[in-house]
Order: sequence, then structure tokens, then C-alpha cells
Amino acid sequence: LPSLRRRLAAVGLTLTVAVLAALPARLVSGAATHALNEDSRTETVPRILERQRATANLERLIRFGWIAATAQDPHDWRQAAITAQALAFHPSLAFDDELRRQVVQVHATIRQVIALRERARALRGTPATAAQAMEVDKAAKDLWTPQEIVLANLQGKLGDDAATLVVDRFDQVSDISDRTRRAAIAVAAFILLIVAAAAWIVRRNLLLPVSQVAQAMRHTLDGTAALSLPPPATAEIAVMQDAAGQLRDALHRASLREHALRASEQRLASIFAASEAAIVLTDSVGQVMQANQSLLRLLGLDDALDLHLDALSHGEDRARETELMERMRRGEIDRYRLDKHLIRHDGSTVWVDASVRAVRDGNGPPHQFVTVAIDISERVRVEKELRFIRSLVDQSADPIYCLDPLDQGRMVWANAATCRHFGLSEAQLLTMRIPDWDPNIDAKAVAELWKSPQLFHTRILESSHRVAGGEIVPVEISATWLEHDGHPYVAGYIRDIRDRNR
Repeated sequence: LPSLRRRLAAVGLTLTVAVLAALPARLVSGAATHALNEDSRTETVPRILERQRATANLERLIRFGWIAATAQDPHDWRQAAITAQALAFHPSLAFDDELRRQVVQVHATIRQVIALRERARALRGTPATAAQAMEVDKAAKDLWTPQEIVLANLQGKLGDDAATLVVDRFDQVSDISDRTRRAAIAVAAFILLIVAAAAWIVRRNLLLPVSQVAQAMRHTLDGTAALSLPPPATAEIAVMQDAAGQLRDALHRASLREHALRASEQRLASIFAASEAAIVLTDSVGQVMQANQSLLRLLGLDDALDLHLDALSHGEDRARETELMERMRRGEIDRYRLDKHLIRHDGSTVWVDASVRAVRDGNGPPHQFVTVAIDISERVRVEKELRFIRSLVDQSADPIYCLDPLDQGRMVWANAATCRHFGLSEAQLLTMRIPDWDPNIDAKAVAELWKSPQLFHTRILESSHRVAGGEIVPVEISATWLEHDGHPYVAGYIRDIRDRNR
């Protein structure tokens, strides 16, 4: 504000001197000023506006021509082409013969561009001509590019013409102004009064509002109650008031974001601490940086900050995990998952389902890794027991089977002896139903078999089976009704009784 006051004082002093020197010229130049104004109103201004309209339409013609040559959507470039052709015949581009001639040439080029685009669209209809369509589209773009230079040159010429008119008019104004300054002494007192009024207006409409805006911004930064601002006196003051309001809103939003970030960090910390899954954060070389209580309980540790993640991995898992970590460091993958052993504090091992994810900054190498491990020891034990039981059942000499009674007795499981009995593979058997191998039982009879089942009740019956090659074999069948996960099954054994019958 002090600098502004000094500049206003200098302007007022300079204007006073100019007014005292301009009084004589004012009387002499009155008629010339009037004539110049009339000439500007009737000749110069219309010519400048004429060139401005032409320049604006050339700009639109360039834009729509470029859309017609490059747009992907046929609707877009067709509409752009129609608009560009209409602009080429706009009356504002016809006041000069040279301009008219070049615009007509551009119009012809637009028609050629549209023809090429239509041809490219027709070629793009089949995969075999897709590459050819791209070449035709490129030819359309290359055909239009020189026309943009032509139109830009026309814009420049129109701009130069308008500038020449303005400069000529300014020269005339300058000449009249010189004569006015020499004749302006007679109006010095009146102009000095205007200067005084202007100073009062500037103080009222600029200095005081600026001071109020500055004070309001200072209150905003200090966090105190914001002052109400007066109606803006000028556009510049309105911009400053708007800036003050935006600053206040930005500070409020920043405060809200800070609270939200703090709440998010608290939620993440709660999840990290309360999660039943073991979670560990390591640096880029595998040194443990942070671990939750679930990991410490899983490994029987009090503190994991001195540990290296590789030291917790069993030797037989370390090699394949090292390969996955190297792929992650090279950026080939961002995460991996595997079942592995972890070594506990007492030397025993525990099976876990481990998910590892890299933490990166942009596309750079990972600087941290997050590992989530879930204890699957019970699952592994059950799977081993199931594999052991399956191997025992597969070693049985008697065929053992399991059927789905709700699907016409479809075979859902069979041991190796059952496959040998029928002479078929397990995959073939699992697509078959009772009527497919028992000629004595049709679909209706299958429904009768399970009409009133009793859980864990075993029925022994004799029938015959059609085996590979079409041979009919007499068999004794054991059938027991079972349920698993709410679904009924029938399981039992099959015994070849040909020797017993003989």
C-alpha cells in the first residue's frame, strides 16, 4: 500500500503537468478529433471487426478440419466436416479475393479428407483390411496438415492487416494528442479537479477494500473469526476477496483431511493389532520392522524386531520363496502366495498360508514388504490324514464306491478296485449312473431304491453288472445311506460272486 500511494502521487503530478501543457492544443484539435472519430466509426472499426470475424472463423475452420481428419468416431468427424464446409463459405471470409480463393482450396481439401475417411471406415469393417484403413486415415491426416499452415498464414495476414489499421489510427490519434497537449492549458483547472476526484475514488474503492481483504486473510491464517467483506468495488478486489474465501475453504478442507488421515491411521493400527492373522512389515532386504501380536504368539516370541524374515523360513521353502522375491524386486509381480513352514522359537515348525505384497513408490523398486500369515497346521494335518485314508481305501481288493441318490445314482467316488472291476477309468465312472452298469435297474427302480432311506442302515443285495466288453457279472452289493454337509450319499462295496455261485 505505501508503494501504491507513491505511484498514485507520481501519476497525479505528471497528469497535472500534462494538463497545463495541453490547453492550447485542445481548441485547435477539436475539429480533427471529431473527424477522426467519425472516420473510425464508419471505416476503421468495421474493417477491424471484419478481420476479427474472419480470423475467428479461420480458427474454427482449423479446429473442425482437424477433428474431421483425426477423430475416431464417424459421427464426430462427419459433423466436424459439415461445420468446416459451412465455415468455408461464410460471408466473413469473402471480403478479399485472395482469402476467398485459398479458402475455396481448403474446402476442396476437406472434401478429399472426408472421402479418405469414408474409405478408411469401409476398410475397417474387416480384420484383413484394418492395417490398410490405418494407412488411409494417416493419408487423410497428412493431406489436412498443410491446410492448417495455409489457414494459419491467412490468420497471420489478417492479424497484420488489423494491426496496420490500428497502428495507423494510433498514429493519427497520437498526432491529435500532441496538438491537444499543446492546447490543453485552458482546461487545466477542470482536469485537476478530476484528478482530485479520482484520488478520492481510488482511496475509497481500492485502498480501503484492499486493507479490509488483507485483514480478513490475516484473521483466517491466525484462526480467529473471519471478518465479513464489503461488496467488491472493482473486479480486482473481487478476485482478492475470492482468493481470501478460497484460502479459508482450503484451510478448512486441509483440517478435515488431517482428521480423516489421523482416524484412518488409528483404524489401520487397530486392525494391525487386533488381527488374528500374523502380519509383519519388513524392509527391502527382509529385516523385520514391525510385527503384530498374532505373529509373536504364532512363533512363541516376545519381540521380532531383531529377526530377519529369511531366518524364519524353513530351508526347503527358502529357495522357491527367494525366486519369487527376486521376481517381485524386478517388478515382474507385485504379490505372491504360498504354503510354507515357519520356524518357531522352540525349533518346531508351523504350516502357514503366507501372502506377500510389495510396497513401492510409483514404478520404483519395492522398499518394504507386507506379509500376512495364517496358521493352517490343522488343515495340513487333516489333508495328510485324508491322503492316508484314501491310500488305504485304494489298497483294498474289494471295489468301494459312493453314489449320489438324488442324481439317479451317479457315481461320485470310486477306489482303484472299482475301476478294475468295471474296466473303466475313474473319469469315465464319475459320469455314469446305476442304469448305465446294472441291466436289472432302470431310472424308475433307482427312485424306488431310496424311497424310505434310513441313516447308516446297510442293505445287502445281489444283482449283476455290465463291465467293459459287455460281459454281465453277478455281484453282491453293500449299500449304506450316509449324509455329509446336508447332502445324502450311498456308499458300500461290490463283490464278484461268480465263484460263490458256481
